[in-house]
Amino acid sequence: MLDSVDIQYVDLKLDGPIYTERFEIYEQGINNDIIFDNDTYSFTGNRILDGMEIVATGSGTTNLRDDGTCSVIGRDLFVSQNGSAHYSFKDISSIIDNTTQRLDVVFFDTNATGNLGFLKSTVGVYQSYVDEEDRKGIYAMWKLKGLLDN
Repeated sequence: MLDSVDIQYVDLKLDGPIYTERFEIYEQGINNDIIFDNDTYSFTGNRILDGMEIVATGSGTTNLRDDGTCSVIGRDLFVSQNGSAHYSFKDISSIIDNTTQRLDVVFFDTNATGNLGFLKSTVGVYQSYVDEEDRKGIYAMWKLKGLLDN
């Protein structure tokens, strides 16, 4: 029988990020100061994941919250020259001192293939920051280790 003592001793850790990115947001015809509830956005781009070149595509839907934060729920796809991996995500963000700060959890599906197969059933976390004036940001993802590793 599992009890609270068992839960206290689960050793979770984050090694260095498996994915980092510096980016700039280009949105034509959109007022970046206004976020609407249930807005849908999509993205695509070339990225580096654990040393591999990949193409990342995805979309998400915003949800404004009563406490002034915003959450986004969505799906992404990583494709490399020799594999692919889908994941679902949910994040929460807020703007502090003109910087959007975002914290996210990602759940990779069981169908990761090829050289992205190491992401199969992985749980990850990511953090990103975007300067609201120059629209430049940084993003990092870590693989959560310890709970589901064999």
